[in-house]
Amino acid sequence: DPASTVNYVRVSALNRLYKASNNEAMVTLSGNAGQAGVLVQVGETTTTSGTDGAWSMSYSVADTSQAITVTYSKQGYVSQSETIAAEYFDTHIAWTGSSITLSEQTVSISGKVTNRSTGAGIGGVTVTLTGTGINKSMTTSADGEYAFDGVTTYVDVTITFTCDGYATSEDTVTAQTLASYAADGYVLNKQLTRTSDIQIITVTGKVVDISGNG
Repeated sequence: DPASTVNYVRVSALNRLYKASNNEAMVTLSGNAGQAGVLVQVGETTTTSGTDGAWSMSYSVADTSQAITVTYSKQGYVSQSETIAAEYFDTHIAWTGSSITLSEQTVSISGKVTNRSTGAGIGGVTVTLTGTGINKSMTTSADGEYAFDGVTTYVDVTITFTCDGYATSEDTVTAQTLASYAADGYVLNKQLTRTSDIQIITVTGKVVDISGNG
């Protein structure tokens, strides 16, 4: 009985050999992701698109009766997926995907700038976003609010707050963090300290060696 033979090799309608060890079909998947560096994932198998966007992989199909999902992802872009229909590999040994164009993933960044001592909003604060290929700035409203739309999630962003009479402050937000807030927006509230409230302390001393000599 071949069905009970451990090393039985099944042959498909196309005379395609299957792996005897686990009865899985080996097929070729390929396509074009539209740009370099796109991660293409099918189950646990992954590959990365080349400089021209092309990709290819060998994939082991355990059950041809099940549909297969091909996922395309890259930092700073909205992921996409394609589905290979169930039973496709009953009659095919290769699959070529559609030409993919990933859309840029952006996020809004907003918040309120307040006086650390009083909690009141500070108007006229210059808020600057910088990063690779990014340089945006605006001033806060009278109540200290600011908002940026369409900020890329492809690179880390540094947010700097400057205002006369206040100490400058900055925060760096990673691209991964921004991407995780793409749906709801990233909120960064900031408290600034008046320079007049900053106490300067002078520390003096003497450096000596192990013998106590200066």
